[in-house]
Amino acid sequence: MHEQKIIQRCRQAGLGHPSGSPESITGGLLHLLWKVRTEQGSFAMKVLNPEIMQRPGVRATYELSEEAASAFAEAGIPAVTALSISGKYVQELAGSSCLIFPWIEGNTHSSQATPPDQAYQIGFLLGQMHKMNIHMPKMQPLQIERLLEQRWASIIDNLETKDTIWAREVQQAYPEILEWIALFNRSVPALTSMQVISHRDLDQKNVLWQDAQTPWLIDWEAAGYINPTFEIVDAALNWSGVTSGVVVEQSFRAVLEGYHVAGGKLVIDAEDALAGSSGNWLRWLYYNLRRASGRLSVSVAEQELGIGEVLKTLATLRLLVAHREDWAQWARE
Repeated sequence: MHEQKIIQRCRQAGLGHPSGSPESITGGLLHLLWKVRTEQGSFAMKVLNPEIMQRPGVRATYELSEEAASAFAEAGIPAVTALSISGKYVQELAGSSCLIFPWIEGNTHSSQATPPDQAYQIGFLLGQMHKMNIHMPKMQPLQIERLLEQRWASIIDNLETKDTIWAREVQQAYPEILEWIALFNRSVPALTSMQVISHRDLDQKNVLWQDAQTPWLIDWEAAGYINPTFEIVDAALNWSGVTSGVVVEQSFRAVLEGYHVAGGKLVIDAEDALAGSSGNWLRWLYYNLRRASGRLSVSVAEQELGIGEVLKTLATLRLLVAHREDWAQWARE
């Protein structure tokens, strides 16, 4: 069934007929990705999550994010952008919303710490992007909402009906979650004080390396306004291995070094930026709690994926909060 739909999508998008079977690419947490080959070349076809596409304004947001990627690509940033077909990036093909990209051979890094020389390149690219300070009149500055304890109380209470290890662990973590929420909420004024347009999700899964010196920035769906210090400190955490459970100081410092060499400057205190990272992880935790508990209309496989992400995200949040003072000092030096 998948193959027939992909053949239909290729035809509707004007890509021609696939040669050989489409190849499912694993690793995405929200969407489905296929590699397809036609007489016109090789392409990455991303089938967007239907639950996400039902949200108000999401389609327009995707269009703007690809416009941002195109603007950075034109300015010399190695950004991989979706094909624009009939003036649109998001295509309705065989009953699904899709983005189609030129296929680029390469590899992404795991969540473990990246070698310092490549971590440096990530910081340098972000420094360049922040200095460009591109403008897009249709893109609105980021409005960061404080997290509401009431919404969390509702979903935590719902877990009492689930006699599972993961649900019990979340319930036991609830006092910690409330502390993390308060920490993030205090940082909101700083996080909204200055903003630039950037990628906003530049972790290891979103950089494709053709070789050790040739990175390509992919998956621009989250692109938009962000506080630059928030983004660079968050990137330093990711590229130094925070989600693996071990943060390597040399890689963390390399990201910041590349950033400063490119002309980037810290504009808010690093502890506020780290609190912002906590907020990102809390939102990801909340989304996956809804997936895992069946509050979203998703498949059993997606529920299982949500459970795994809940447990990993709790571990990341605990690590981040426990070490935030040390890591903030690394960023300041």
